[in-house]
Amino acid sequence: MRPHLFRYAVLLLILLWISPLTTAAAEENRLSLGAAYSVVVPSEKALFGDAVRVDKAYMPELNLTYFATKAWSLELAYGRYTTTLRDTDLGADMGDLTVSPLRLTLQYRYNDGGIASYYVGAGAGYFFASFDTDNEIRNSPSVSDPTFKIKFKNTVGAHLGGGFDYYLVEHLALNLDLKYWLARADAKFQGSSISGSDDYHLDSFSAGLGLKLVF
Repeated sequence: MRPHLFRYAVLLLILLWISPLTTAAAEENRLSLGAAYSVVVPSEKALFGDAVRVDKAYMPELNLTYFATKAWSLELAYGRYTTTLRDTDLGADMGDLTVSPLRLTLQYRYNDGGIASYYVGAGAGYFFASFDTDNEIRNSPSVSDPTFKIKFKNTVGAHLGGGFDYYLVEHLALNLDLKYWLARADAKFQGSSISGSDDYHLDSFSAGLGLKLVF
């Protein structure tokens, strides 16, 4: 775990421990504004016929939630993460893929009057994608082309998730959120002598910890 992420988690746990127990705020016709930090674990896959190793990433995220009723809420979230793709067949880094998901989630909530509000949800999102091609793949024996580059198109996807809000005080909640999303982006490679395209799956799992201000 990165040092700053560890400190962030310890601080939240201390706040959780010293905070007086309070019942969850009435979550009907209210708004919350939150910030979170998530670990993103992409699935390993193939691209252009070669096996690709994808590094895990860390994603800061902002979210806005509207609590329409006690049972239903709608969340809009935006985050950004960058991960490195490595061609394991060639033994070369392909470059850095940056993904910015903008996701809308319909959540069903359960609160028994205690200090936690649990939810499950599903939704759809738009994924902004860009790629910074590494010179290591350009200089590899199978490519050997200084003009070679990889491009990704933006795409849409769907996701499932769940989590809970733990109320530290009436207007402040600690949030734990888990999501799994499915998305497929069109990837193209271009060079002086080669060109082509392939579908690339952005499927990933994320686990995030954050804080919400409830108004």
